Amino acid sequence: VCMFTFFLLLGRFLEFRARSRMDQSSHHLTRLLPDTATLIEQGKQRLVAIRDLKPGDSIVVKTAQIIPADGLVIGGQSSTDESHLNGEFIPVAKALGDTVVAGSINVEHPLTIEITEVGQNTKLSGILRLLDQARATKPPIAQLADKIAQYFIATVLVLATGVALAWTF
Repeated sequence: VCMFTFFLLLGRFLEFRARSRMDQSSHHLTRLLPDTATLIEQGKQRLVAIRDLKPGDSIVVKTAQIIPADGLVIGGQSSTDESHLNGEFIPVAKALGDTVVAGSINVEHPLTIEITEVGQNTKLSGILRLLDQARATKPPIAQLADKIAQYFIATVLVLATGVALAWTF
């Protein structure tokens, strides 16, 4: 009984630890986006909050800046570091017509980007939604294991009590 209880508690501890790590990675992903972007309007550049961006806007992302929204490259040629999003540490080359993802870092040269998706429609937001969904639900195998564990513990306790009583008399 003690050994099974130990393994049950160990399993719950490992599940808690995995959920904690998922929370940390989710928090890290939410901090990827910058607060402002350089918007191009009528040939002039000005700083705006990223919540004010909309599809069809053109922005400039300078070297070492984070791309604030999903979009298409309409000017420049560079590479982007997407390791925070997909784990690939090698920068991905970007040229005219290529797509860029919010949260990736412009590595080499300035890029002009036409925004296609902002806010909750970006791929980064999709990843965050999937993380929240995974954190909120238990896999079917874990639910089955919990159900079996309830009956198993009850059965073991009844058998242990029966054996104790039998040896007592």
